[in-house]
Amino acid sequence: MGCASSNQRIIDQANKNNLENFYAYKLVKVKETSQAEIYQEMPNGEIAPSFAPLGSVLGNDVMLGINKQCGFEAKDLKRGKSSFT
Repeated sequence: MGCASSNQRIIDQANKNNLENFYAYKLVKVKETSQAEIYQEMPNGEIAPSFAPLGSVLGNDVMLGINKQCGFEAKDLKRGKSSFT
């Protein structure tokens, strides 16, 4: 009888918590060596275009709400680089 490694339990719990909290990413093992396991954040679901693109009426309203709540403007937002295979 074997047991899952404590590292795997930690990753599984983190992914469960992320899913329950609607976090957009999950941890996926991308490489394993004799000394380490390497994980990368991957989308936790399908990648789809925004339903409120900037410049649209809805997008402008969303940005207005973000600006009022957080002080961010559209120019402050940037898309992170990701590589998915």
